[in-house]
Amino acid sequence: MNRGASRKEFPIRFSFSALPLLLISLSCFAVPVSACDRVPFKGTFDPTVVSSAVLDSTHIQFNVDVIIRATPLGNAKGPAVFILDETTLTYTGYTTWYTENGDSVSLTFAGTFVPTSTTSTTGIYDNVETFKVVGGTGRFAGATGAGVAGGQFDFDTGTAPAPIPFAGTISLPLSHHHR
Repeated sequence: MNRGASRKEFPIRFSFSALPLLLISLSCFAVPVSACDRVPFKGTFDPTVVSSAVLDSTHIQFNVDVIIRATPLGNAKGPAVFILDETTLTYTGYTTWYTENGDSVSLTFAGTFVPTSTTSTTGIYDNVETFKVVGGTGRFAGATGAGVAGGQFDFDTGTAPAPIPFAGTISLPLSHHHR
């Protein structure tokens, strides 16, 4: 988003003060233990906006390339799409992260951009986000889970100033562990 444009710019940042409570509450999304193993799902991702489109007077769609480093994925990458409501600074989206061997994890996410004391001059916002694992392929087929992510995002550059950390759990069907 160009600073000189008539639209507001909404960069991203995150506070980890609510992370422990959010992780505890998200553990309720787990699949029954007899059907899967729940393991930590944590790492960082680097988003880069590749395009955006105005959908209506208050919504913008962003298309993003994401590079991920995470357990149990390893190195991964994939596209993401999110729609920002400029009036509330909230967004929803989806992504699929592809591992180096071709397995994938699909997620949905929702969040809020929070202006900082320097947003008007830097274009950087805090970001608070939750995500749900909604499936996958290969060793992640049937995966479920949830977690939180957050960091900062600079809408002037379309990138995060630093990798964005995330933490949660992912439940994998037992049959995928013993192949």
